[in-house]
Amino acid sequence: MKNFPKCIDCGVILKDYQSKRCWSCYCKFIKIAKNNPHYKGGIIKIRKYGSYKERSESMKYRENLSKALLGHVAWNKGLTGNKSPNWIDGRSFLPYPKIFNESLKEFIRYRDKWTCQLCGIKQIRYYRKLDVHHIDYNKQNCKEDNLITLCQKCNSKVNSKREYWKRYFRLKIIILRRLLWQLHINFQRVIQLVK
Repeated sequence: MKNFPKCIDCGVILKDYQSKRCWSCYCKFIKIAKNNPHYKGGIIKIRKYGSYKERSESMKYRENLSKALLGHVAWNKGLTGNKSPNWIDGRSFLPYPKIFNESLKEFIRYRDKWTCQLCGIKQIRYYRKLDVHHIDYNKQNCKEDNLITLCQKCNSKVNSKREYWKRYFRLKIIILRRLLWQLHINFQRVIQLVK
């Protein structure tokens, strides 16, 4: 068996014969610029994946970067708060009512079979619990007909074009209610036939 070298700082066995430090110790060592033997007036040589890459932290580098970004305006410049196109009288800051608790959310997820009602992903295959969305975007309206299960991606998606999504989900709830009613009527008929 070959003898692999150990990290000079922490003693971890290294897989590379040419290295003196493990990657985490090397990163810590590089960050301390004044104690770094590679530090030469604003230029640090960083060794990564076998090649040296020079990174300049000098004023000249910063000036060139500033010139390159001159005239560039950030996409969200001035679109925060009430100037945002999604702003609606600050409703997002209002608290949810006490009725909208974890047991109600779990009941809505159960009703929707733990499935996103837009894309169809199951909660078992998702990395977190599915969200419960208010169809009319009113936090105070916590009726079962106003709540629907969505994944995080779809919940973000339905926050634009609100009128379209209101109509879409209301129709979905109406269709769901009709199906449940038909199942209930058919079940009642079966019970009557059995008697």
